[in-house]
Amino acid sequence: MSRNRVIYQSDAVFVGPDAGGATGAHTTGIFATYGKLGTQMSGNDNIDQLYRIQSVAWNASVARQNVNQFGELAAIDQLILEQPTVGLDLTWLVNGLENERAIGLTVKNTGQAGVVSCISGILSKATDEHNFFVVQAAEGSDINNATIQVAGTRVYGFGNMFLSSYSTEGNVGGFPQATTRFEGLNYVVQTGAEQNVVPAVFPTDGTRVTGWFYKLSNPTSSYVDAAQPDLASSAFRPGDITLNIYESGTTTAYTGLGAVSDSVNGALQSYRFNFDLRRENLQKLGSKFAYSKEVTYPLDATCSINGLVRDLNVGSLETIICDDKLYDIQVTIARPTCDTVKPVLAKYILKGAKISNQSYNMNIGSNKTFTLDFTSQIGSATQTSLGMFMSGIN
Repeated sequence: MSRNRVIYQSDAVFVGPDAGGATGAHTTGIFATYGKLGTQMSGNDNIDQLYRIQSVAWNASVARQNVNQFGELAAIDQLILEQPTVGLDLTWLVNGLENERAIGLTVKNTGQAGVVSCISGILSKATDEHNFFVVQAAEGSDINNATIQVAGTRVYGFGNMFLSSYSTEGNVGGFPQATTRFEGLNYVVQTGAEQNVVPAVFPTDGTRVTGWFYKLSNPTSSYVDAAQPDLASSAFRPGDITLNIYESGTTTAYTGLGAVSDSVNGALQSYRFNFDLRRENLQKLGSKFAYSKEVTYPLDATCSINGLVRDLNVGSLETIICDDKLYDIQVTIARPTCDTVKPVLAKYILKGAKISNQSYNMNIGSNKTFTLDFTSQIGSATQTSLGMFMSGIN
């Protein structure tokens, strides 16, 4: 019997491993032989579930070019000259940085020494390319904690996906969340959550990967760190978020012209970090697809902060022009607890940022508000004073 609709209870999202990328094995040491396939099938060791997903959307765009000639008004054909582009958009509630680690961002564990850019793995190609899987279970039951290796399960597979943008934000009255966009090369729909070939293609000639199969594990409701189960959280609350702006490389608080903009003395309402990874398709004769999708530079990372105007720091615009300082914007999210000392579950730091905009707004019936925008550049994996950094439970 055909189903009438699909709602959010029926879907779960998975991402393939870093090692080997989209065209490599999706397991470590687990293989099985399935009669008719007669080949090795990768297990589910290295496929991660993404948690707290709020939305998922995808599209496949096929660009065609008309072939015209004298003597005929209409085109005699419409040929594909450029590779199709597959887009995948995901949004999730932040309840740790496990999802960020799974999609290829570099996240330091809380308390781990040293700092490294959050895109260092992407820049080195170690964590740049992934396959994604959206599983659709049988109608009428929650997919989490259900068995998905059954007849009727559908899998939407997205091959050779690359991160093209990431943003994370928090605001009063809402849960912190992250939004991502990926661009890739292939899209398939398959039956069953096992014994299927991974959805990737070989970019050099556009042929499907053969020999690597996947088996998705049963989805669960939450990621729990076995070593730190007490740090599990369903979602973070605005009251557990603090934001501070320091002069770069110091603990000297920002005292620039305008509204006070720290979590202790200010009245902050929201923040948003964002960076885009623009991609260039490198193509060559004899290849249907781009043989590589390289990040184009320079890369900017931004932070926008909004708040209610309370106290004002004295100063003038010419001081900013003459003494053009760099700042570090730090957002810390602690475990929801009433304890005096709260474990840090997620931390974002934008280093080496400069003010790019200040604006204020007030009208009858509303509080006066301000917006501060900062911009920094993302450096290499060895650059520790510029760019976006992440640490937390992952």
